[in-house]
Amino acid sequence: MNKTDQTVFERLIIEFPEASKQSIRKWLKHGRVLVNEKVVKFSNVITRSEDKVSLTKKKLDNLPFEILYSDADIVVADKPAGMLSVASLDPTEKHVHGFLKKFFKAEKIAPLHRLDKEVAGPLIFVKNQKSFDLYKNLFVKHEIHREYRAIVHRPFEEKSGTFDSHLAEGAAYRMYETSSREGKRAITHYEVIDQNEDYALIKLNLHTGRKNQIRVHLSSANHAIIGDVKYGAEPIGGSAIALYAHHLEFIHPVSNKRMSFRSKPPFMFSRILKKTGLN
Repeated sequence: MNKTDQTVFERLIIEFPEASKQSIRKWLKHGRVLVNEKVVKFSNVITRSEDKVSLTKKKLDNLPFEILYSDADIVVADKPAGMLSVASLDPTEKHVHGFLKKFFKAEKIAPLHRLDKEVAGPLIFVKNQKSFDLYKNLFVKHEIHREYRAIVHRPFEEKSGTFDSHLAEGAAYRMYETSSREGKRAITHYEVIDQNEDYALIKLNLHTGRKNQIRVHLSSANHAIIGDVKYGAEPIGGSAIALYAHHLEFIHPVSNKRMSFRSKPPFMFSRILKKTGLN
């Protein structure tokens, strides 16, 4: 064995510094580790510096979504558009939480936050009470970066700005802006990426995380999200809307590692983007 040779386990630690050793062992066990495009399941396999070590994005155990990260404390799932985050009153509706509970049979999985059914993107679930308390504290202190992408009607006069209002829930679970006495404060920052005479592609950062917050703020500003019938837009087919959670970033409160997750735009989002002529 040359001095430059390393075991595949050592290589994975170097190439995926955000992952815990427990996660790396699970990757090996589930056949997600490739050395020169061949599956490797044993941690002591020797690799040379010129060998390519990579990780497949294969869906585990036939899950209908990808697990972006998992360790002893949390699971980050890439929720698809059209699937609920958690259970609803309809027991026949499938949800991410339900799939994860079946997959992690020996562990208690609980949602830390939610995404609307129509919205895809990274979603955090915790595996124990300690993690739940630590991560909830990150939300309270606004130390979790949550960035979204949306395609909306009409261009903006200002290339960046902030929506700051109070929201309450009305009939048919529809949120609306109201007074500070009746609602809870909601703050959303936006920045225009591209726009034309009819549409705008924007990124949004959440300071607070109220239900339907982005959708209400944009609709109230006369920039309804394409396809968001609930908040005043015309339908584009099914329940699809041109909004998804693009980037999630935070400092792991247990390991102190920086965690960063990005989701690719859903098919319908990319299709709408092309039709609107935006980049």
